[in-house]
Amino acid sequence: MPDHRSPAPRGPIGWGDALTAAHQLDLAATGQLDALVDLLGLSAPEQETSPVVIDSVSGRPTDRPAAPSTPRTISSLKDDELRILRDQRTVAEELQDEPVELVAFEEEPPLEPTEVGQPSVPYEPPIPANQLRAALTMLVRRARISDKVDVEAAIALFAEQRPFVELPRQIEQSTVHGATVVADVGPGMLPYLDDVARLVAEIGQIVGEPQLTVQWVEEIASRDNHVLLVEPGRPVVVVSTLGAVRPPTELPGARERWFAFADTAWEAGADVVALVPHRGRRWPRSLDRAMRFVAWDDLAEVGRGHG
Repeated sequence: MPDHRSPAPRGPIGWGDALTAAHQLDLAATGQLDALVDLLGLSAPEQETSPVVIDSVSGRPTDRPAAPSTPRTISSLKDDELRILRDQRTVAEELQDEPVELVAFEEEPPLEPTEVGQPSVPYEPPIPANQLRAALTMLVRRARISDKVDVEAAIALFAEQRPFVELPRQIEQSTVHGATVVADVGPGMLPYLDDVARLVAEIGQIVGEPQLTVQWVEEIASRDNHVLLVEPGRPVVVVSTLGAVRPPTELPGARERWFAFADTAWEAGADVVALVPHRGRRWPRSLDRAMRFVAWDDLAEVGRGHG
């Protein structure tokens, strides 16, 4: 049966109807939307606001209407009236010579000496501390026979039916041999003295202070024909420029002293590593054959096992 029920009465027009009409008519411009809102009677009526009058005596708002404001008019001035008038109140007179009394200043006490505190710029090692410790450990550790049995080597001997003279042992890296550090503190290393002290201290922490031997080298030592000693089988770390930097205060024969040290290390078969502040393009042959050179900028790679 057809539905003869009357439709429900429609409520007042609201903003939902405006959004539906805008969507159906595809209205997007601001002017079109404003016209639609006005057409649907949704625009807010303009309210006229009257100024509030404050009573000059009581200081409270009153119901009296505000006095009509009269526009201010500024009369134009002629060019003759725009001239700057002379200030008649300023009078310049010539000063008379009067004796000047000198002020006697009291003698101030001398300044007290300030206490020496921490440097304004904190020291930073050549590379971060954790990378520096890892790099120096790689440089001073050496292979040694461990107490642990090499199981794979023992199985191989058993498979070949070879007699066991002694159980094969594993090879491990250790710092048990200690280290000898030749630390240059001469004029050529003057800008790096803090770094030299830090490197020596780090190596001492790695191998242990009882296993560390430090030979401090100064330029004055060359006058006494000081001989640097090396011990075969013990890692030797040289911290120096090896004469590549020649300051004006360098004594004669300072660079040749490093050549003599390299020859001694070569003949003794010493294991020498040179930590230099800079990379050298080409080192003299006597130095190159006796030492392994590691620049400070490369210590991070050495700590990762790439140097």
